[in-house]
Amino acid sequence: MRGPGLSLALALALTHFLISFHPGQALFPFPAASCCTELSRHLLKPQLLKKVTGVKLQETGGGCHLRAIVLHLGRRFLCIHPKNRSLTRWFEQLRKLGRGHLIPRGA
Repeated sequence: MRGPGLSLALALALTHFLISFHPGQALFPFPAASCCTELSRHLLKPQLLKKVTGVKLQETGGGCHLRAIVLHLGRRFLCIHPKNRSLTRWFEQLRKLGRGHLIPRGA
């Protein structure tokens, strides 16, 4: 009686998966799940910029619909409009300090 036992085990596993699945949680990790959907145009304070651990450029295409500068802040990230004045000033300061390698190409 291997067949019915296996079917029951699969049914129980599927039921457990459906019960533990939360609404709003992606079933499959689509590329768009890591895209910025909103952009900040607010002034970036120096205290925030000191916490930046990485900077990436998000281009349109490949599942992402917005061009953005993504600031990594430890476990969080912040999506900034590419033409944000305080961001461009910060990039200028990084270049003057010889740390322009931190700025993503195309930013």
